[in-house]
Amino acid sequence: MDRCSGDEPWICYSEHYEDLPKYLYFVKHAGSQSFEDNDGTFWAADGCNTGHRGLVRLQNLIDQHVNWRNRGATRFISTFEHYRHAQYWAMQRDGPVTIHTINTCLVCEDCPPIFYAPRFTDNCWETSEYLFLNRIPGHSIIRSRSL
Repeated sequence: MDRCSGDEPWICYSEHYEDLPKYLYFVKHAGSQSFEDNDGTFWAADGCNTGHRGLVRLQNLIDQHVNWRNRGATRFISTFEHYRHAQYWAMQRDGPVTIHTINTCLVCEDCPPIFYAPRFTDNCWETSEYLFLNRIPGHSIIRSRSL
Protein backbone atom coordinates (compact mmCIF):
# COMPACT_ATOMS: atom_id res chain seq x y z
CA MET A 1 0.00 0.00 0.00
CA ASP A 2 2.95 2.29 -0.49
CA ARG A 3 1.63 3.73 -3.77
CA CYS A 4 -0.70 6.21 -2.05
CA SER A 5 -0.66 8.78 0.71
CA GLY A 6 -3.86 7.70 2.49
CA ASP A 7 -6.58 9.89 0.99
CA GLU A 8 -6.19 8.88 -2.63
CA PRO A 9 -8.78 7.38 -4.98
CA TRP A 10 -9.25 3.69 -4.24
CA ILE A 11 -7.88 2.67 -7.62
CA CYS A 12 -4.35 3.37 -6.38
CA TYR A 13 -4.79 0.77 -3.59
CA SER A 14 -5.93 -1.95 -5.99
CA GLU A 15 -3.85 -4.77 -7.39
CA HIS A 16 -1.99 -4.14 -10.62
CA TYR A 17 -3.65 -6.26 -13.30
CA GLU A 18 -0.36 -7.93 -14.21
CA ASP A 19 0.04 -9.06 -10.56
CA LEU A 20 -3.33 -10.82 -10.39
CA PRO A 21 -3.63 -14.60 -10.64
CA LYS A 22 -4.57 -15.61 -14.19
CA TYR A 23 -7.91 -16.97 -12.99
CA LEU A 24 -10.24 -16.05 -10.14
CA TYR A 25 -13.38 -17.96 -9.14
CA PHE A 26 -16.71 -16.44 -8.18
CA VAL A 27 -19.31 -18.58 -6.40
CA LYS A 28 -22.92 -17.57 -7.10
CA HIS A 29 -25.41 -19.24 -4.76
CA ALA A 30 -28.94 -18.80 -3.43
CA GLY A 31 -27.75 -16.48 -0.66
CA SER A 32 -25.60 -14.28 -2.91
CA GLN A 33 -26.44 -10.61 -2.81
CA SER A 34 -24.92 -9.84 -6.21
CA PHE A 35 -27.09 -9.94 -9.30
CA GLU A 36 -26.45 -10.63 -12.98
CA ASP A 37 -27.48 -8.32 -15.82
CA ASN A 38 -28.29 -9.20 -19.44
CA ASP A 39 -24.67 -9.20 -20.63
CA GLY A 40 -23.45 -11.52 -17.86
CA THR A 41 -21.95 -8.81 -15.67
CA PHE A 42 -22.38 -9.41 -11.94
CA TRP A 43 -23.14 -6.34 -9.82
CA ALA A 44 -22.54 -5.87 -6.09
CA ALA A 45 -25.61 -5.37 -3.92
CA ASP A 46 -24.53 -1.84 -2.98
CA GLY A 47 -23.83 -0.20 -6.32
CA CYS A 48 -22.78 3.15 -4.86
CA ASN A 49 -20.29 4.81 -7.18
CA THR A 50 -19.38 7.75 -4.96
CA GLY A 51 -16.96 8.23 -2.09
CA HIS A 52 -14.16 6.11 -3.55
CA ARG A 53 -11.44 7.93 -1.63
CA GLY A 54 -9.37 7.28 1.45
CA LEU A 55 -7.58 4.23 2.76
CA VAL A 56 -9.39 4.17 6.13
CA ARG A 57 -12.81 4.20 4.46
CA LEU A 58 -11.74 1.43 2.09
CA GLN A 59 -10.41 -0.67 4.99
CA ASN A 60 -13.65 -0.18 6.95
CA LEU A 61 -15.80 -1.23 3.98
CA ILE A 62 -13.64 -4.30 3.33
CA ASP A 63 -13.88 -5.20 7.05
CA GLN A 64 -17.67 -5.04 6.79
CA HIS A 65 -17.65 -7.18 3.65
CA VAL A 66 -15.48 -10.00 5.03
CA ASN A 67 -17.45 -10.12 8.30
CA TRP A 68 -19.84 -13.02 7.63
CA ARG A 69 -22.13 -11.93 10.48
CA ASN A 70 -22.79 -8.74 8.51
CA ARG A 71 -25.47 -9.44 5.90
CA GLY A 72 -25.76 -5.80 4.84
CA ALA A 73 -25.22 -4.88 1.21
CA THR A 74 -21.62 -4.09 0.27
CA ARG A 75 -19.81 -2.65 -2.75
CA PHE A 76 -17.66 -5.76 -3.24
CA ILE A 77 -17.94 -9.18 -4.83
CA SER A 78 -15.70 -11.89 -3.37
CA THR A 79 -13.66 -14.22 -5.54
CA PHE A 80 -11.14 -16.96 -4.75
CA GLU A 81 -7.70 -17.54 -6.19
CA HIS A 82 -7.94 -21.35 -6.01
CA TYR A 83 -10.64 -23.42 -7.70
CA ARG A 84 -10.57 -26.11 -5.00
CA HIS A 85 -11.28 -23.53 -2.33
CA ALA A 86 -14.13 -22.07 -4.38
CA GLN A 87 -15.52 -25.57 -4.88
CA TYR A 88 -15.24 -26.41 -1.16
CA TRP A 89 -16.95 -23.15 -0.23
CA ALA A 90 -19.62 -23.67 -2.90
CA MET A 91 -20.48 -27.13 -1.53
CA GLN A 92 -21.39 -25.48 1.79
CA ARG A 93 -23.88 -23.03 0.19
CA ASP A 94 -27.56 -23.45 -0.57
CA GLY A 95 -28.33 -24.19 -4.22
CA PRO A 96 -28.47 -23.50 -6.94
CA VAL A 97 -24.72 -22.94 -6.95
CA THR A 98 -22.51 -21.97 -9.88
CA ILE A 99 -18.76 -21.40 -9.98
CA HIS A 100 -17.77 -18.79 -12.55
CA THR A 101 -14.18 -18.74 -13.83
CA ILE A 102 -12.84 -15.24 -14.45
CA ASN A 103 -9.88 -14.74 -16.77
CA THR A 104 -8.15 -11.74 -15.24
CA CYS A 105 -6.31 -11.08 -18.52
CA LEU A 106 -9.72 -10.06 -19.89
CA VAL A 107 -10.35 -7.57 -17.09
CA CYS A 108 -9.20 -4.38 -18.76
CA GLU A 109 -7.78 -1.21 -17.25
CA ASP A 110 -11.13 0.61 -17.48
CA CYS A 111 -12.82 -2.13 -15.45
CA PRO A 112 -13.35 -1.93 -11.69
CA PRO A 113 -10.49 -2.13 -9.19
CA ILE A 114 -9.68 -5.51 -7.66
CA PHE A 115 -8.38 -5.65 -4.09
CA TYR A 116 -6.49 -8.44 -2.33
CA ALA A 117 -8.55 -8.59 0.87
CA PRO A 118 -5.82 -9.69 3.35
CA ARG A 119 -3.84 -6.51 2.56
CA PHE A 120 -6.61 -4.42 4.12
CA THR A 121 -7.90 -6.33 7.13
CA ASP A 122 -6.79 -8.79 9.79
CA ASN A 123 -10.35 -10.12 9.89
CA CYS A 124 -10.03 -11.90 6.56
CA TRP A 125 -9.59 -15.59 7.38
CA GLU A 126 -9.34 -16.50 3.70
CA THR A 127 -5.88 -15.76 2.32
CA SER A 128 -6.84 -16.15 -1.34
CA GLU A 129 -9.77 -13.73 -1.43
CA TYR A 130 -9.86 -10.98 -4.04
CA LEU A 131 -12.62 -8.37 -4.09
CA PHE A 132 -14.06 -6.74 -7.19
CA LEU A 133 -15.39 -3.24 -6.56
CA ASN A 134 -18.99 -2.89 -7.80
CA ARG A 135 -18.93 -5.46 -10.62
CA ILE A 136 -17.37 -8.43 -12.36
CA PRO A 137 -17.41 -7.70 -16.11
CA GLY A 138 -19.35 -10.32 -18.04
CA HIS A 139 -16.75 -10.46 -20.82
CA SER A 140 -14.14 -11.71 -18.33
CA ILE A 141 -16.16 -14.80 -17.33
CA ILE A 142 -14.92 -17.65 -19.49
CA ARG A 143 -16.71 -20.61 -17.90
CA SER A 144 -19.63 -21.29 -15.58
CA ARG A 145 -20.09 -24.63 -13.86
CA SER A 146 -23.23 -25.54 -11.94
CA LEU A 147 -22.82 -27.86 -8.97
